Amino acid sequence: MKLSKQVAMNPLTICLSLLILVIACFGGMGVVWMRTKIAQSAKRINQMQIEQAKIVLSLQDIDAKIAESHTPEVLKAGIPASVRPSLQNQIIWVPDSYRSPPQLAISKP
Repeated sequence: MKLSKQVAMNPLTICLSLLILVIACFGGMGVVWMRTKIAQSAKRINQMQIEQAKIVLSLQDIDAKIAESHTPEVLKAGIPASVRPSLQNQIIWVPDSYRSPPQLAISKP
């Protein structure tokens, strides 16, 4: 009995069909793997954002403490009673001409 061409499977057709099936399976697994990695990355980013928010809050707290410790009332309270203002003869006024160094003229030989 003779098999028709539709029923007879060529080995090349079988190989190509299996290859397509394998590629489709690996593609599906690849998509699942990528989605898993994306979910892990999103979770890690979320955790880092939470940690960053905690650090920002602690920095704001530290900045508030620094600002509070630099207020005039707190600074005055830290000065010992033995410190007194300077006397007029202890103050030396320097003319404005001493602020910048003098410019030296360089001549060419």
